[in-house]
Amino acid sequence: MDSDEENDIIRTESLPIYRKGKEILDLVSKITALIPENDEYLMDIKACMLSDAAQLTVKVAGAEAAGLYDFKMENAAIIRKAARDLMVRQHSLDMFGFEYVEYFNLNS
Repeated sequence: MDSDEENDIIRTESLPIYRKGKEILDLVSKITALIPENDEYLMDIKACMLSDAAQLTVKVAGAEAAGLYDFKMENAAIIRKAARDLMVRQHSLDMFGFEYVEYFNLNS
């Protein structure tokens, strides 16, 4: 990896939206670790939530690296959808009886 690539990585990781995405991924990882493995519905929701949370940082990095406006906007739309899906899945956790759903309030 050359110094230009290292500078790009450092610049991307210093973006507030990237840092917020990492924070959300950490929160989702900790909350979903509490999901019982014997509950098939909640395990499916867990997989989707982890995927959505991971996309927040990956797509921010992709948007930052993209040179074309179209690619940046495409990544922004994917980020928006992943964030909205996380909020919807909060309701799914509640609906399927997840005991600790109050710790996963992304609306505030």
